[in-house]
Amino acid sequence: MHRQTHYTGKYGLLQKPSYLFIIFLLFPVVISTGVTMSPAITASYPFLLKIFFGHQSARTIDFFCGGITVASSCGNGGHAGI
Repeated sequence: MHRQTHYTGKYGLLQKPSYLFIIFLLFPVVISTGVTMSPAITASYPFLLKIFFGHQSARTIDFFCGGITVASSCGNGGHAGI
């Protein structure tokens, strides 16, 4: 027999801070590092290269933050009844 859990619609104790972390930290970092990789944008805003220590560092940060974002969305999909 398989026991099914009932979804109450409330977020758990660890879900709230993890969602806030993703929405308010990872999404802006992914967007800003993605913009930093563009030569046209960094010609207009050279401070972006200084913030992320160059194109290669921005690429690495973008890759890891994007991977964490995708992994967290795949891991949390089961809680919503998907």
